[in-house]
Amino acid sequence: MKDFLKTTQGKVIAGMGVVIVLLVATVIGLKLTQSNDTKEDGRLPEPIEDKQKEDAKSPYNLYSGTWYADNEIESEITLKKDGTYTGSGWVNSGKYEFVDNDSVIEFSDTLDGTKKLELKTVDEETVLHNVKGKYNFYSSKDQALKAKENKKDNAVANEELFKQKWKDVLEKATWESDDKKTRIIFSDKHYEMTSDGKNEKKEYVNDGIQILDETHVQYGISASSMTTYLSIREKDGKYILKAPFISKNQEYTTDAKNVELTQKGTTKSEGAKEKETVTESTDNKGNKVIKKEKVIEEKDGWE
Repeated sequence: MKDFLKTTQGKVIAGMGVVIVLLVATVIGLKLTQSNDTKEDGRLPEPIEDKQKEDAKSPYNLYSGTWYADNEIESEITLKKDGTYTGSGWVNSGKYEFVDNDSVIEFSDTLDGTKKLELKTVDEETVLHNVKGKYNFYSSKDQALKAKENKKDNAVANEELFKQKWKDVLEKATWESDDKKTRIIFSDKHYEMTSDGKNEKKEYVNDGIQILDETHVQYGISASSMTTYLSIREKDGKYILKAPFISKNQEYTTDAKNVELTQKGTTKSEGAKEKETVTESTDNKGNKVIKKEKVIEEKDGWE
């Protein structure tokens, strides 16, 4: 055997044997390593598998990506999985974290300090809500642009309803002084005042409404050769009117419940008539049955 190994053929065969032994050892080593990393069914060991599941549920994974705002300047935020972010319009860059049981994102911005967004659900979609700015960030730009357009449309419609409401309050109310001795009724161009049995009718020009807040408006008024104002505010179930061109110090009131508001030119009572439906049917004896119903559909702007 020794003599054979000394030959060229023996040396080749011996070398091949060493290589085969090394390959077998390597394969066994790899198998042993894999057996430590995976189970018999090919799944990862529980600690690794649990960690991957936990990472997948992490809000840093769930909410990573770019978010688009429906505000006027169309702000954007890109949340990265490592807890950093970049943005434009509202924030610049910095770190963020989830607080309050993952219901709020707190931003530590390099330029603007600490800011927050709340996680909310709108139309079954998660949004990031800016409480102070009263707008949302959406996960897609199309959603944000659509929401922005809807807000504009709603704002215009709400403003028209608001103006209609206060026009109703001014012109449909009977205004009384505190001592009940004076009454005033407004139309769009005149006001008629009755005081101590005397009645007088005067012209005025309404130059437009200024909305001070939800319960207080003011009209520019031209009357009696002067430019002045008329204000109406709502308080404790009453509307309170002040008109310096009628009386500098006197206020006039009316009960809010007595003023019938209009929705796009149709009052509640008129709406009830318009919504009357007639249904004809036949009973089990063959007689015609006529059923009338009145349905009032409540809409925005009706109170």
